Amino acid sequence: MTDFPANFLVAVVDLLLPGLPASGQDAVLPSASEVAVDQKLLVHLEKHADRLELSQILSTIAETAGGFDSFIAMDQEVGANFVRNVEAAYPGAFQALLSLLAADYYEAPEVLEAFGWPARPPQPNGYHLSDPDEDLLADVKTRTPFWRAASNKPRSE
Repeated sequence: MTDFPANFLVAVVDLLLPGLPASGQDAVLPSASEVAVDQKLLVHLEKHADRLELSQILSTIAETAGGFDSFIAMDQEVGANFVRNVEAAYPGAFQALLSLLAADYYEAPEVLEAFGWPARPPQPNGYHLSDPDEDLLADVKTRTPFWRAASNKPRSE
């Protein structure tokens, strides 16, 4: 996996989810980096190194822009053109990145509050469920199946 500079991740997430500035009575939507989507992306990249499409699409954005520093320094419209070209060339990988970012963005309490929605965990009555501990399933995943294989024949009645 490529190590991505923090300010590059900020530039990417803020380009894709820039938020909305205050205007009149409208609520302010924070940018993605204001609700730590860039930090969550870094965690996803570290935790799910097997999801190569994420690091590949970020690397492609940087490469087509001429490097991390070039992308960071770009005007937002110029950067958006590079990102659109990468999206057109790799729609599946780009969609995976955008879906991940959007999920993290729209879970942020600041974003929920800007829409007038309750900023509580999504579980019933606001109870937060901790992330599952995959290590607890290690033995189950390695054991030999103890059930019969299903038949492909239709059941007769």
